[in-house]
Amino acid sequence: MKTQLFEILFLIFAVIFSILSYFFITTYYFKQIEKEEEKRIVEIFDKIRDTINSFLKLSLYYSTVQHFREESHTWIYNGPNPINFEELKNCKEKLINISINKYFLNFEIDLPIKIEKKQFEFCKINVNQIDLKNGYFDEGNFTVNCSNAYINIYTNTTQLFEYLNISNYIINNRYWYLFRNIQDWSKEVGNDFVNCISNLAKSCIGCSKVYECYEQIFEMLKRKFDKYVKCEYSNIPCCFEEKAVCKDQLSYKKPCNIPKDYSCYTLPTYSKVLSYSDFSCEIPLSFRIETSNYFICKDEKYYESSPSGTIPIKFSIGIYADITVDCANCKEKLPCNLDYCSNCREICRKENEKEICYNFCETCIYKCPCNKCTMICKNCIDSNCEYCECICCKN
Repeated sequence: MKTQLFEILFLIFAVIFSILSYFFITTYYFKQIEKEEEKRIVEIFDKIRDTINSFLKLSLYYSTVQHFREESHTWIYNGPNPINFEELKNCKEKLINISINKYFLNFEIDLPIKIEKKQFEFCKINVNQIDLKNGYFDEGNFTVNCSNAYINIYTNTTQLFEYLNISNYIINNRYWYLFRNIQDWSKEVGNDFVNCISNLAKSCIGCSKVYECYEQIFEMLKRKFDKYVKCEYSNIPCCFEEKAVCKDQLSYKKPCNIPKDYSCYTLPTYSKVLSYSDFSCEIPLSFRIETSNYFICKDEKYYESSPSGTIPIKFSIGIYADITVDCANCKEKLPCNLDYCSNCREICRKENEKEICYNFCETCIYKCPCNKCTMICKNCIDSNCEYCECICCKN
């Protein structure tokens, strides 16, 4: 009897032990599987993170060279018109930021894993004006950094959250070399170019000699660069001239387009024309010249990648002038004809250390064949108007 009871108890304990052993073994086994699975998922997350970082680093490089391989700006606009360095740098930073975020948002992965992405808030180009002027960045050697993005990679059981700050060191890029020298050139020759055009207008020569003004500043531009930079331009620039007896009779048509800027900065606001008055001219009239042209400079030392292959950095240098000269033939003293003029006054100026005076009619009595007469001159255009000639007109 006792033997049977012992056998029964032994059997019961054996069954309980087997059940407990199975329970502990399976629990341990599944926990190990879960740990291995979690470890595997974390490894996958790490690889995704590393892939995203590599992808963004390459994207930052392409975003940078994309906006540093070509520049178009009107560097002379009725005078020197250099780009403000800080404005240009801020512009490039915005463009790079837009580009890298496009790359980032287009990044996809074909796995049963969810990825939440926050775009980069800003990008910074580590270039300063003092080192720029000293040529430190002539060969590149600057850093671009984009910050304040993040990724959140997760499944139902695992999550990886990480902030992203991407940097890239740019070398073999001479954008700042071209910029620095063209900026200096525009400051040096901008006024010379305008003076050249205005001298043509004063001489009533006009467009036939405008190419000489471009030749002069183009030669000075070429001397700014080393042997790797090649510059060219059209020796038949856009040019429009017009003349009239009175300045307010000019049409001010603009057949020559103001060179367009490729970027997020804008042209400064200028008056529509530069106007000069009271010049002694061979022919007393108003003369206007409008002209525009492009100089193209390419740096062939290094080439940058582009959708159409490797290309050199290119600067399109816009030049524009719209100049009116209001000429008055005032080399001697002229009488006012009081039949046609009231409020006549004498104006004097020095010419070659000699005082030259002439009479200026501020208020006309409109008996002349042409109205708005403001200058009383010697020659007559009508037999009934002995002294009145409509050369200068009051606006």
